[in-house]
Amino acid sequence: MIGNNDYINNYFLPKYYNSSRHYTPKQYANVLVEEYARHLKTLHDFGARKLAIIGVAPIGCTPNATAYYGTNGYLCVKKLNKAAILFNELLKLRVQDLNNKLIGANFIYLEIYEIIWKYVNAIGKSAFIL
Repeated sequence: MIGNNDYINNYFLPKYYNSSRHYTPKQYANVLVEEYARHLKTLHDFGARKLAIIGVAPIGCTPNATAYYGTNGYLCVKKLNKAAILFNELLKLRVQDLNNKLIGANFIYLEIYEIIWKYVNAIGKSAFIL
């Protein structure tokens, strides 16, 4: 719904989109999380009670990100991954808040970032070269 593409295909493409000029990374994460929360509330209004909400993966480790931005000797692009981590932290808190406020809501936040990050570090950059 919201997350990966909002960063990869918007925020981190200032040549084409102005969102990074209007928002700090934290502000942008807040905007995205609140939009996500509105969608979740709508789904709840339509009767959804059990949903899995998946965080953003380490977007700075994709082949496109490393080729486009360079890694300065690191395995991945730090600024993209920092944005993903920030978004995930805010999303997790917001999901907890929705569970407390919406009657019968059982939304589960799934932490995908850490799982993929551990995998990337375990096998190194070669994992993303096909």
